[in-house]
Amino acid sequence: MELSEKTALVIVDAQQALYEPDMGALSNPDFEMQILDLLTLWRARHWPVFHVKHTSHEPASPYFSLSPSCEFIEKTAPVAGEPVVGKEYASAFLNSALGSMLRMDGCEQLVICGAHTHKAVDATVRHASGLKFETYVVSDACAAADQTDLSGRLWNGEDVHLLALGVLNEDYAKVISMQDIFSSI
Repeated sequence: MELSEKTALVIVDAQQALYEPDMGALSNPDFEMQILDLLTLWRARHWPVFHVKHTSHEPASPYFSLSPSCEFIEKTAPVAGEPVVGKEYASAFLNSALGSMLRMDGCEQLVICGAHTHKAVDATVRHASGLKFETYVVSDACAAADQTDLSGRLWNGEDVHLLALGVLNEDYAKVISMQDIFSSI
């Protein structure tokens, strides 16, 4: 893996909504700090950063556009000049300009992080693969939450996280760690 000024960092749904009680505990409470480390690295090198913000028109949703919980997590929030891509669906590419924006910046390689691993990160990574982006998912800069399967079994967030990453790895993206990022620079 070689990263360059044409490698975009795509941060998916790093929003206050993740901490709403109905959302459940996150599998990786340190994911914010890992995202901050990635942001610091990308900003220092002046590499492209894209923030994805999920919004809903449903007042009961934690992502309701007029709710404070829809706002970005403060420490990983965009700074001036960093594009924010709004989305209403799981994939950051669906009905958004993200793909065009990345292509206009000459980006063919993506490093994706954020939440939830098994929802928006998964959908975004699969879509990126279909669009032929070379895609990396930073495992320790993502988080999942508990999930109930169709039989009623409750799976803990860490298992959900690891399974989602296992499904994505190799077929849709290369799953890497923060250490892999630092080793490649």
